[in-house]
Amino acid sequence: MLGFIGLHERNENVQAIPLRSTQIRVGLHQGRNLGESGLVVCFGVDRAGVHLSSVAAQARSSGRLSSSYISQDASTSTSFTMSSTLMPASGFWCWRRGWWFAYTMPMSKSSSHVALNLLLQQVLDGDLLPEDPSNLRIGMLRARAHPDLARLARNPAVESLSLQSTFKPDVNALQALGLTVSESLSGVFDVMLFVPTRQRRESLACYVEAMQMLRPGGRLIVSCANDMGAPSYEKALRKLAGLRGARSKAHSRLFWTEAGGEFDPALAAEWVKAAEPTTVPGTDFVTVPGIYGWQKVDQGSQLLAKFLPENLSGSGMDLGCNYGYLAHALLSRADGVKCLHLVEAEARALACARTNLAAFSDVDLRYHWLDVAETHIEHLDFVLLNPPFHAGKETDYQLGKSFVETACRSLRRGGRLFMVANQFLSYEDVLARELSRHERLTVESGFKVLTGVK
Repeated sequence: MLGFIGLHERNENVQAIPLRSTQIRVGLHQGRNLGESGLVVCFGVDRAGVHLSSVAAQARSSGRLSSSYISQDASTSTSFTMSSTLMPASGFWCWRRGWWFAYTMPMSKSSSHVALNLLLQQVLDGDLLPEDPSNLRIGMLRARAHPDLARLARNPAVESLSLQSTFKPDVNALQALGLTVSESLSGVFDVMLFVPTRQRRESLACYVEAMQMLRPGGRLIVSCANDMGAPSYEKALRKLAGLRGARSKAHSRLFWTEAGGEFDPALAAEWVKAAEPTTVPGTDFVTVPGIYGWQKVDQGSQLLAKFLPENLSGSGMDLGCNYGYLAHALLSRADGVKCLHLVEAEARALACARTNLAAFSDVDLRYHWLDVAETHIEHLDFVLLNPPFHAGKETDYQLGKSFVETACRSLRRGGRLFMVANQFLSYEDVLARELSRHERLTVESGFKVLTGVK
């Protein structure tokens, strides 16, 4: 199903209006590149809204477009001008008569997306809602954007749809759908929806939280892809609260239970305690299950920390700071740092960073809950970076490149970048384009440390 998702004047942000089977990003001209092979379709319409036509191109993994242009309206001779490379976004743009348009449709879906798709289809079109529903209060933990959520919110039987997420890209995408999302939920619900995350402790604690927010007779509905551990998660819910039903479809399992019946409070307490903040083994760093690398100190960050100079000074940024390891390493040795921006997309990781850096009260620490696409901190003296290249379990090389581009553009002239990356990832082309010079400091244990000057 193809559709139009973005329309904006030049230099304005796109507010994405995604359709079924789309990958959602907000601010398409600032966000991530499409790093996988996929069909990219761009729609154009003139200012009078009289005509609709399209062009399409196949995106290769390099992020460049082929020269294949397809018009759905052969009678139209109006030409489109497209960039030869994708914008730093999950899509691309074109220009026609003063308007920009953008659209992406990935040709593959992650397991979590498949499970979410099944969940919402079964809720909307199946028999999982209460009979003769009305004034339903529906909640969803760890919500991710999907167009059927907007459809669910518009359902006449639904009084309210409350969504929870602590991951800023998901929050932005949900808000772009016109939905309300918060970092935590409160109240009593008739139905709770949940797709398990990649972290088991976090997911089991969400089971407990969801059950405790249901009214008596309220229903928790869970959808999980088989390759994400569906049989294990189904068994876990059965142990906690029993099951009222289950079915298989689309390489996933859908299963549900109801509040007011059997419930194991001792098991619930065990799962909640296991998901509470703790410390990284062998360190004093506070962490929490569910954030990236929550049980370890990242090997690449450890290597980069060895090369952070003691004479760094002024204002800087730790882009993608996670629980604050790199920032802590820097502030422990560089007394000249006066201001440090901590940027992180996961709110729970940022909360850990606040705790872990609390001792550096003499430094102006500024915490930013932001997606990399909306990070616009400029004129910095230095930036620290260990860029991610995974979105969930999916490899996303362009995600890492967008972090490197943002880091470079945040520097003042003469500002310095210090970064680490897996050896097989090529970011040197970005550094050559964005910086006046750069060099490789070391290669160890599969990682490389790079530095550069703007």
